[in-house]
Amino acid sequence: MAFALGIPLSLPRSALAEGNETLTRARAAWDRGEFDSAEPLYKEALDRGGLSPSETLDATVHLGASRAVLNKKKGALSAFRQAALLDPRFKVPSEAGRKAVQLANQARREEAKIGPYVLRTEVPETVPANKAFRVTASLDATHAALVTKMAVLAREPITDKSFEKSDAASTSVSFEIPATVAAGDQTVTVRLDAFDARDNRVVSVEKKVKVDPAPAEPPAVAVPTTSPANNAQAKTAPDWAKPIPEPKKDKDDSKKGGFWASPWPYVIGGVALAAGGAALYVATRPTDDVAVGGAAVRVR
Repeated sequence: MAFALGIPLSLPRSALAEGNETLTRARAAWDRGEFDSAEPLYKEALDRGGLSPSETLDATVHLGASRAVLNKKKGALSAFRQAALLDPRFKVPSEAGRKAVQLANQARREEAKIGPYVLRTEVPETVPANKAFRVTASLDATHAALVTKMAVLAREPITDKSFEKSDAASTSVSFEIPATVAAGDQTVTVRLDAFDARDNRVVSVEKKVKVDPAPAEPPAVAVPTTSPANNAQAKTAPDWAKPIPEPKKDKDDSKKGGFWASPWPYVIGGVALAAGGAALYVATRPTDDVAVGGAAVRVR
């Protein structure tokens, strides 16, 4: 048997079968009108434990009704008070008679100040796949003192994976449902219970939790990194392995070179060249006197 903080998670299957089997025999005795036999059988079914909330209520009401028929007023009131905590709207079997109805109404009035069990739960509507999630069950202080433990049962229907755990009764108890139960695209059933001292469930709340499928992982993107070792290697790399740097360009090439980059040197050079040509012509021009043979001719 599994335990949580020393508290059994559930009764052995034999005990559960005996509790339900005894309840069946008690109902049969009631139907036959054998109230003296039905009364101890209903008590035995409750003592064996393992009953669901509806079975617990049915056995408790019929226990009170049997005692009322047998004129056990004190015992009938005690049973009807317990029934009022389970559900104040419980109905007394008509065959139990008027006296049983009167005792039931008295028990309801006495327990009205306390009220029925109300189990408040915090259960997420949706959870991501393959992720653990938390649920919480809460009772007010008065009702928490009347139960012995609180438990959770989570079941995934496709693979039939389940998880159950219990803890000592308190005003608030939290349970973590493991990731193994929330696998794939499905719905997990989560039931939270409060138990009496005989391990009967006095109140239960069941919720559905939708499991969203796991999102696809995005492709990994390689991010280049530079380590100190890479920096050292880059510094010692041969010249032929280094990238050729692009020549730097001035922001304004028209300003590069100053005077010599302007058209003035060409203008001045052209003027000087023309002047030199004129001087050469003057220096080499023939004179006005021309001599032919022995005769001299002057040209005027």
